[in-house]
Amino acid sequence: MSESLKFFDDEFDIVFANLSIHFFSEEETKKLLSEIKRILKPSGLFIGSVNSTSAYNYIKEHAIKIEENFYNSKGRTVRLWDEKSFSFFFQEFEKVILVELIEERFQKQKNKWEFIFRKRDC
Repeated sequence: MSESLKFFDDEFDIVFANLSIHFFSEEETKKLLSEIKRILKPSGLFIGSVNSTSAYNYIKEHAIKIEENFYNSKGRTVRLWDEKSFSFFFQEFEKVILVELIEERFQKQKNKWEFIFRKRDC
């Protein structure tokens, strides 16, 4: 995320990110969401999922805290999300759907949030 997304302003109706935006620091996450907002058309939707703070139990033995809800776990960084995180990072978006789920993925329990946020009209 050291560079801007290579798309025009207001180019897309929908941006989709499945379990991919939770690898970044606070600064990088803010930058990424700003870029997503920039490339979304007015009232465009950002749809995706991220790891939940409920998943901390699976990494706690080897997690090294970097910043609030952001850890190094076995050499990889991961941000765990809760409702407070969404309130903080998605201030410039309107919540449409936000739900915490538990599912089985690769024969393991996966704690995650699924979301739809709308770009606020300026």
